[in-house]
Amino acid sequence: GLNFYYSSGDPDNSTRSRILSLSRDSTEDAWGPPIAFPEPVYHPSSNTLSPSVSEDGLSMLFHSDRPNGEGETDLWEATRNSIGEPWTVSNLGPNVNSPASEDNPRLSPDGLTLIFGSTRPGGEGGYDLWMSTRLDFDAAWEPATNLGPIVNTAGNEQPSQWWGPGNMLLFKSGGMGVPGLSGEGGADMFFTRVVPEPAILPGDFNSDGVVTGADFLVWQQDQTVGNLGDWLTNYGESSQLKATSAAVPEPSAFALLSIATVVGWPLRRCGLGAQPAPN
Repeated sequence: GLNFYYSSGDPDNSTRSRILSLSRDSTEDAWGPPIAFPEPVYHPSSNTLSPSVSEDGLSMLFHSDRPNGEGETDLWEATRNSIGEPWTVSNLGPNVNSPASEDNPRLSPDGLTLIFGSTRPGGEGGYDLWMSTRLDFDAAWEPATNLGPIVNTAGNEQPSQWWGPGNMLLFKSGGMGVPGLSGEGGADMFFTRVVPEPAILPGDFNSDGVVTGADFLVWQQDQTVGNLGDWLTNYGESSQLKATSAAVPEPSAFALLSIATVVGWPLRRCGLGAQPAPN
């Protein structure tokens, strides 16, 4: 990669963190000096951490305890129209954020799936991995769902990094003693595959993945199934893909990663450090 985004302590405020970037002209060149993001990404009285940048470099997710959020720490999005233009920042809203803490957002390579850690109720305990999806870049994020006990434990889980091919997600877990997540001690690294499944498209009243006349017949029989306006808007459309979590005991994945040899066992301890942004 030619760009690298990370968070670090603010030299002007030792209790706060900020986001910085490095860049280089080619993979053969040395990295240039770090450049700190200005306001509004930077917030002088708040922490700004864990950047996750889209492939086109026009969207960056991060977590922050800045004012006007939904809870303790929220997920926020910085966007810009083109490289070099100023960023604008917005909160991801109540479909993603909660009165508890959300942090460590990890955006999938296609930009349509978001995995993050949260302490909200409804999980397995501690920090859990949660997921939200969207149909396209202009659509709102759907209500977040818990990845469930295949991934989450009574300990703390946090996403680390997407890795392809196959939508593999590396994550950190402290769920020692849990079947399938028996680590080497402390917090260890594991992997799972995010498996595509059809998203529900508004107006697809029979959930077959496409909005057709058959959905109108369903609506005629029971108008409580949804809004006819959604059917009119999306007639002829088919659903995109969303994702759900599943266990993937796959030795070849670890072989390719070159960081483990036995499937289902964790990688040796590894921190959730800065991630390189795609070219």
